[in-house]
Amino acid sequence: MCRAPKPWFNENMLDLKRKTRKLERMWRKYKQPDQYELFKIARNKYTFELNAEKQRSLSQKVIDFHGGSKKLYKFVSELTGKNTDNPMPEGESDAG
Repeated sequence: MCRAPKPWFNENMLDLKRKTRKLERMWRKYKQPDQYELFKIARNKYTFELNAEKQRSLSQKVIDFHGGSKKLYKFVSELTGKNTDNPMPEGESDAG
């Protein structure tokens, strides 16, 4: 079962994530300080861009609910974790 795609995670975010992980692998493989700096810069850029894209996406969604307070409150409750639906399928426990 796959998770539902997030609207803020687009091709640009995927590309930034891949570049960040590639730099992380290079740093972990060679343990060079300059590679760690490159990884840190890429990681910080990815985090900043992801947060900005998420904010833009959620702000646009709230704007789209103009005049529909019931839908807006439902969206906010899902966003804040008030939704009790479990996205994981029911299965057997390994502990039993």
